[in-house]
Amino acid sequence: MLMAVAVLSAAFAGLVSAGSEGPGAAPNQAPSTLRIGALQEPDSLNPFIGVLSESYVIWAHVYELLVAIGPDLQPYPSLAYDWEVDAAGLNWTFDLLDNATWHDGVPFTAEDVNFTFRYIAPQSPGNPIGCDQTLLQGYLGGVDIDNITVINSTAIRIPTLEPKANILSMFIQILPQHIWDTGRCNQAGNKNIPPIGTGMYKFTSWVRGNYIQLDLNTDYWRLTPGRDYVDTIIISFYRDSTSLYNAFLAGDIQATDALSSAEFLLMPSNVAGGTNNVVKFTVDSISLSEVGMCVASDQLIADNRASGGRNWLLTNLTVRQALQIAVNRTALVENVLNGLGRPGETLIPPATPFWHYSPVGAEGYDYDPGRARALLDDPAGDGYTLKAGQTVPGNSGENLDPGAANNQDAFIDTSVPSDGVRDVVDATRVIAGDQWGTSAPNSNELRFTLSLLNYDTEGQDAADLEIAWWADVGIAVTKSIVTESRMITITYDCSVDLYDWGWGGDVDPDFLLSVMTTNQILYWQDAWYSDPQYDQWYLDQQVEVNATRRQAIIHDMQRKLYHDAPYLITWYPYTLTVVRSDLFTGWGDWNAYPGLGLTGYGNDLVMLTLLPSSGPITNQCPTRPIIEGTSPITALVNASVTFTGNATDPEDDPLTWTWAWDDGNTTQVDTPAGTTQSIEAYRWPAVGSYNVTLTVDDHQCGTIVTSDPFRVNVVSAPAVGWINGTVRDAGTSNPIPGASVTATSGTDTFGTTTDLAGAYNLSVPEGAFTVRAVQALYSPATQAGVTVTANATTTVNFDLSPARGWITGVVTSSLGGPIVGATVRATGGGREYPGQTIAGGVYNVTVAPGTYTVEASAPGFFAKNSTGIAVADGQAITLNFVLEPTSPPGWDLLTIGLIGLGVVLVIAAMAAFLVMKRRKKAEEIAPTVPPPPPKPPSGP
Repeated sequence: MLMAVAVLSAAFAGLVSAGSEGPGAAPNQAPSTLRIGALQEPDSLNPFIGVLSESYVIWAHVYELLVAIGPDLQPYPSLAYDWEVDAAGLNWTFDLLDNATWHDGVPFTAEDVNFTFRYIAPQSPGNPIGCDQTLLQGYLGGVDIDNITVINSTAIRIPTLEPKANILSMFIQILPQHIWDTGRCNQAGNKNIPPIGTGMYKFTSWVRGNYIQLDLNTDYWRLTPGRDYVDTIIISFYRDSTSLYNAFLAGDIQATDALSSAEFLLMPSNVAGGTNNVVKFTVDSISLSEVGMCVASDQLIADNRASGGRNWLLTNLTVRQALQIAVNRTALVENVLNGLGRPGETLIPPATPFWHYSPVGAEGYDYDPGRARALLDDPAGDGYTLKAGQTVPGNSGENLDPGAANNQDAFIDTSVPSDGVRDVVDATRVIAGDQWGTSAPNSNELRFTLSLLNYDTEGQDAADLEIAWWADVGIAVTKSIVTESRMITITYDCSVDLYDWGWGGDVDPDFLLSVMTTNQILYWQDAWYSDPQYDQWYLDQQVEVNATRRQAIIHDMQRKLYHDAPYLITWYPYTLTVVRSDLFTGWGDWNAYPGLGLTGYGNDLVMLTLLPSSGPITNQCPTRPIIEGTSPITALVNASVTFTGNATDPEDDPLTWTWAWDDGNTTQVDTPAGTTQSIEAYRWPAVGSYNVTLTVDDHQCGTIVTSDPFRVNVVSAPAVGWINGTVRDAGTSNPIPGASVTATSGTDTFGTTTDLAGAYNLSVPEGAFTVRAVQALYSPATQAGVTVTANATTTVNFDLSPARGWITGVVTSSLGGPIVGATVRATGGGREYPGQTIAGGVYNVTVAPGTYTVEASAPGFFAKNSTGIAVADGQAITLNFVLEPTSPPGWDLLTIGLIGLGVVLVIAAMAAFLVMKRRKKAEEIAPTVPPPPPKPPSGP
């Protein structure tokens, strides 16, 4: 028996189903070009060679994955539009598109998927075409390559040796067999120009050092006939972020995510002579920056035929731990990133909180220079001996007695006079502290070189602070500025001590975990870390489909790696993106849909909704609609289910609400000005899993906003009864429309919402239920032990007590006077509560108890937000905002800095915000809530 895996439907605008008609260009539309600014150029367009983030940006436009990562970070239809797995969890069958074509016109088939996977794997009797492409093999761990079977041109069966936790998250670009099979394994080393994919854009040209041009693939299977799309994407490369900043100000580019944090904050809302034409996105990203260390033993270097040259003292755990503890990560985030990031900890970023591990208690490497000195003074923990007449060891251990027996393992500044740098007392005792075997001493002091990328001035600014902190504990570090190609060379060769670089990860943690395995040395790994226990845990987590047990393994991996300290993770940066909203609309809500971005996780979904525009946007869009209740719910076939959606338009425009029921039917409702709610009922005639979505359009702002999908599992029941009743305000007895009412029995939760009269009706099978009523701004209520019999009605009424607080204050201009008509939005708990200022700049926003980010904005002013605003039931929090006016067009940058920030900013010294990540930084837009962890497939 096969258990069907529920697949996201066409909930995201622009998605068309397999087998639909081919698209055509929008009639009478002038060609449009989106110009994106970047600091990094691809290292290769060959997926078997390229490792830099900009390569992945190009591949996201040109290629497609078997299963994509969708806007909500869940598996999403791509070249496979449906899939299922057998009851044992070992045999996966993927149904493939029949209307996708390669950019050269050749049809895509299942043979291309079969070829891609087999080509990546090693050669074997069952896989004679294997070319052993190590960079991508980690994704295929556990796949039974020899027995992959092409069922027909649009179906393929992929067996696994054990249940595979990440089979729907394999970040492998599907390649055309008819091109890559011509030279067999020799093709894996080619330049791959032009790359031929099935994606939304075709590669056109690459002028190195200048730009890459991509043009719309008018045969792309997701395009909607008659709709306008961006015709050309030009990605321009800049030498530094200051040039890029000036290019955006001048209107030469319309989007970038490569500004420094200071430049991002400085960017006005008016550019190129426009008004309020810049939108900023600030979101968590699944990425990190680190100071890496080559920790390889001499034997490991020899085994991999590298030249080596790193300072052997980095193989000593005490030294690495002292380097970690001496760095103030919080200060780095505040002083270098201007607060736009999180202090670093472990390998998996907190943007995926289910998988991230935070060190507990003493296992943490929190900033503590005293502790770092103590480690170096007494690595073995057996005490130390001071020189005669001394009372403290000194910052570099200069007051310790190098002749004392218990000081032979210590690192002591023995220079005369003291130079502030610790020296080795007994090399044999240092070797004893090496986890990876004997290495020949090639240095007698804690003196290292830190290699930094030539364009990464933010990393260089951080290094200045780090070097001072290290010097304070007796470790000398000097900077070495290198190109990215040089960085790749010296890390692969282990001829570097310390280096500042970064990583971008996937929604699933498997890739980042794989980087530190032994078999990725000379491939993805740069630190030369090797540990058999870590390697085994990596294999274990790949086949553990129970989310909680897999989480425990992944936490153990991060804890061990953190303890062994081959990486000093400095920070987790936010992704900072600026875009032009007057020239293009439909950018989407990247907080609501963290899978979006200039390119998402290997997808081009934003380009499906982006529309060229001819003028400035003067109207704000409605808030993202929220479908009340908790997804998923269960419903019976042909039983009516009531849904409530809420959204607010800042200008109180009339709205069009469109409910999509995921069975081909929609319900559209037009409401008058000031309406904030839509209540609609629907019944499904067939068993299945359906994703309900709600879109809201004010026909003014240029963008249609869409809710998160709300899943309904429709089942049949032999005997049916009903639960009905009303939900009212306990104080006033007034009906509460739109309240969520659920009835839970075992694993099934049936749900509906109340109508305008506060009434509800639930169709449920016979049994005992716990019934619960929930509505924002009220305390929930529950009634257990509700028994339902066939063809009978049980009445359950609820009186809900109000639970709410208030955020109130005044919005004023820094030049003096209140701002009337400013918008104030409080966001938290998956909801957005908007308000506007009235006379005197006063506002009052009613919110549910919780913690919020509050933003104030007004035309002609920079928006400002305040985070961590906690509101208790019955509590009023006062929060005032002083907004800075945006600069008139033509003001110089120094004037903008003086007025807008109150400080003098030297633009030439501004840093590149993003440490350009190896691997697919891909404008990582990470979730504001945890993405659901992988679960064993289950039927509807």
